[in-house]
Amino acid sequence: MTYYRCYFLDHGDHIYDFIDFAKDSDAEAIAHARRACPSMIGNGFELWQECRLVDRQQRGGKSVARRPPSARAESRPLTRGC
Repeated sequence: MTYYRCYFLDHGDHIYDFIDFAKDSDAEAIAHARRACPSMIGNGFELWQECRLVDRQQRGGKSVARRPPSARAESRPLTRGC
């Protein structure tokens, strides 16, 4: 199991809440974060696994952080200054 933290973002992209949880894969974690994110409040969420940004979803379900696997292998991962 891998531990994740999901930050819920307001309309100014500031964190207003978060949840911690464990899942077996990034795909399961993203699905869990989508279900947990209040759709009527805020602007979306950021999903982190330690210092690695896994996904960022804006309101309306648009993913803005995920990159294809080939791009992930060739580029530096997005981090949160850990």
